[in-house]
Amino acid sequence: MAPESERITVRLPKETVEKIERLLATGRYGKTTSDFVRRAIDSYIEAEFTPENVEKKVVELPKSSVQALEQFTKEGEYVSVEDAIRAVIRDYVRKRLEDSDR
Repeated sequence: MAPESERITVRLPKETVEKIERLLATGRYGKTTSDFVRRAIDSYIEAEFTPENVEKKVVELPKSSVQALEQFTKEGEYVSVEDAIRAVIRDYVRKRLEDSDR
């Protein structure tokens, strides 16, 4: 049996709906607008309810950097692209802090 749910209605600008439809056409965000909206809401809630010692940020990267991180992940160096990004940033910050202590 499916979990209990409630229906809500949301009005969006036509341009937003067209962008959602373009994203759905890629096949990466579900099959229906409802699928997309559920995923978007879940993602937003997950970002807002992180542990106190964690803060999520959106980072825009050049496509070539993302491709390199994906390759590192395929080679087994990292478990995911997100893990690779965290590791690279953590190592960079650690090095900068060590350099500033000198």
